[in-house]
Amino acid sequence: MGNMHSQACLATPQAELTALADEFTEKAQELAQKTGCGWSGTPDELLQRDDVESVMICTPTPTHHPLAMKALTAGKHVFLEKPLARYLVFADELVKEAERTNRFNQVGHVLRFWPEYTVLKEAVSGNRWGNLINLKMHRVCAQPGWSTTNWYIDPAQSGGAALDLHLHDTDMVHYLLGIPKAVFSEGVNDRTGWRQITTQYLFDGGPAVYAEGTWYDAEKYGFCMSYVAAFENGVLDYNSSRKPSLLFYPLKGEIVEPALPETPQSEKVEGINISDLGGYLLQDRYFIECIDKNVAPDRATFAHGRDALKTVEAEIRSAETRKIVEV
Repeated sequence: MGNMHSQACLATPQAELTALADEFTEKAQELAQKTGCGWSGTPDELLQRDDVESVMICTPTPTHHPLAMKALTAGKHVFLEKPLARYLVFADELVKEAERTNRFNQVGHVLRFWPEYTVLKEAVSGNRWGNLINLKMHRVCAQPGWSTTNWYIDPAQSGGAALDLHLHDTDMVHYLLGIPKAVFSEGVNDRTGWRQITTQYLFDGGPAVYAEGTWYDAEKYGFCMSYVAAFENGVLDYNSSRKPSLLFYPLKGEIVEPALPETPQSEKVEGINISDLGGYLLQDRYFIECIDKNVAPDRATFAHGRDALKTVEAEIRSAETRKIVEV
């Protein structure tokens, strides 16, 4: 993710990639050479630099809270990869510190910027095809095995697929419809934590909303994100593994391929589960342009990240007890 965000910075005219840091110094030096920017040694050393106005924290989940707290206290604007923190208590502290320091803050809930999900958001908010009746979302992939210390498969650090993977769709539910009244979840819990979780989000008066997130043991199982949204006047169907990825099925007549928001072209990026920057570039440009215009981000803030984490924790409690849990 650090590689991806550095490429997005290089592709954004308003940004100057000044420095990077990592506790694994060889990796940091390698990326610094690749991107042509400076190397600052440790994260603490980077945060002491006066020429660094904002930071993008792209580190393992357990480090999010301490690093972001240090960055805010040092007076930096902060973009923090999701999840906001491993536990809700730490997320609350980050929201309070961002308010206290009055620093711009954004969390990496990239679906809020992803073109196919932007179409869904606009359809729901604008009543494009009538009221939303039913929504099903899926996010599946092989169990992550690419981290340096293999921290992903330690649920104490990653929170399992429920927190690391499924969180994206939970946040999208919030973005589309608001925070649900309650959740009911089931899943599979093993050595990696909740590696599979399926949730029904309960809203007074509907619509019916479900989401599944799964890490599969099969190492070659490809990443796929998808949704099916049934409206009064047709069905919007997205599948990242299909070309074209987004289709609309009206009640009668021919299938339509909805136009997507324009996405800047970018170079192929290695080390992540997509082939180019896509929505990540739109997300990062939004954060950078907010800083450039001195307008606080409001599309994916720390507060939004805290809310998503709170709902996922409710989902986990529901899966553990097999009962409906209020959010």
